[in-house]
Amino acid sequence: MIRKVWYMILVLITVYLEIMYDSTWMLAMLAFELLLAAVMFLMSWYLKLHICVWLDMKVPVSAKKQTFEMELHIKNSGVLPVSAVYTILECENRSGGCSEKRIVDESVAAKTEKTIKISAKADYCGKMVFSLKKVQVSDYLHLFARKVRVRSQINVNVLPDIHTFPVEVSMKTRNFPVEGDEYEKERSGDDPSEIFQIREFRPGDRMQQIHWKSSARSGELMTKEYSMPCGCKVLLLLELSQKEGGAKRADHFFELAASLCFSMLEAECPHFVAWYDEKEGQIRRHAVKKEQDLYEMLDLLMRDSFYKQEYDVKAAYFSSYPEGTYSTVLILDKEGNLQRDEEDTVTFGEEELKESLSGFVLEV
Repeated sequence: MIRKVWYMILVLITVYLEIMYDSTWMLAMLAFELLLAAVMFLMSWYLKLHICVWLDMKVPVSAKKQTFEMELHIKNSGVLPVSAVYTILECENRSGGCSEKRIVDESVAAKTEKTIKISAKADYCGKMVFSLKKVQVSDYLHLFARKVRVRSQINVNVLPDIHTFPVEVSMKTRNFPVEGDEYEKERSGDDPSEIFQIREFRPGDRMQQIHWKSSARSGELMTKEYSMPCGCKVLLLLELSQKEGGAKRADHFFELAASLCFSMLEAECPHFVAWYDEKEGQIRRHAVKKEQDLYEMLDLLMRDSFYKQEYDVKAAYFSSYPEGTYSTVLILDKEGNLQRDEEDTVTFGEEELKESLSGFVLEV
């Protein structure tokens, strides 16, 4: 804008001198200045039509306080070089916290693509959203600037730290009857739809479980053991309602939820994790049976926003899944309060979570 004002002042001075001295040179200079401005005007439109800008990141996952890199690509498909591509990149943590803006000003040669490496680091876990808020190109004299329409955005999952602690799985939970399409490989159960193994008959075995075909083939009584369904016998409900927001509190919540799930996985205790999605107006549930399931669950969880209105997550869950029965129901809220089966609540503060969990034993 300032350059445009100075250029207009220059044109006015030339007009004044041409009127005062009636000079052919001044008239030629005025014509040149007006023609140059027209050329720059048309050039700004040409450059805009031949510029493409987008963000890219090969693996959009990072750990807390770890530097990661993304790429800003600027492609010029025109035959003229671009002297100024002005870009505003905005970074925001969807779990809370202030947004940050960065300004990138680059030039690009004709018929080339330029890649700029941008480093970033997150102090708190959550879903970081990087988006291009403004992209504009200017002519060579910076008289005219044209906005380039872009819709480029990258979502980076900043994973929470995971702290393991002892989990004691009771015999009630181990033998709790559930339905499922998968079966345990190391112990038998009582599901007649799947045979665990066929072995020799032992005293105390039921006659109904004799495998007559194998017995006839081997000449000895053989019995069949049924399989144990490998389902989710524990339910972890997450309450996303919060009185006060902030990235630090969200970081504590994600870290505690991830530590609970990972510790139960280490104890070979598959479980469901569920929470209320206010945007969709429904319960979202995810089965966590292996480590990959945990990270998929975190990806879904960090997409959803926290809300200020309070919901009865437990009532909403059993309304959506009335057939669900579980040996243990855990409820974790945003304040770090963990409740098990309507019993006393254990509170984990935001400070020194690792030390607090190291002396904690969860019984399910």
